[in-house]
Amino acid sequence: METLEEKPKKRTWLYIFIGVLIVAIIVIYFVFFAPSASSGGILSKIVGLIFGQSSDLSLLQADLQKDVTGGIINLKFDPATVLENSIYQSLHSYADPVDIGSLGRPNPFIPF
Repeated sequence: METLEEKPKKRTWLYIFIGVLIVAIIVIYFVFFAPSASSGGILSKIVGLIFGQSSDLSLLQADLQKDVTGGIINLKFDPATVLENSIYQSLHSYADPVDIGSLGRPNPFIPF
């Protein structure tokens, strides 16, 4: 009688996949769900917003928040100052007005 010995199957791809999956779960936990030192983390902000405990949607710390617009939002625009400006009044139009004309048929769905 002849005895056949089976070689064990190599499951390296399975072990690599399981390892990558575990690392991805750990990274996702620490990025999204782990509480940080200054706040309760993103998850606690979302839960607080859902239950009406907090209306703060900012994920940045208070000392990192600043006006990135440079104060543009506080500017007031008055068209009269532009229209009365002598430089604006000295501008000339060198192009003729464009006549659009008629475009297409009045009813494009009727047969020719």
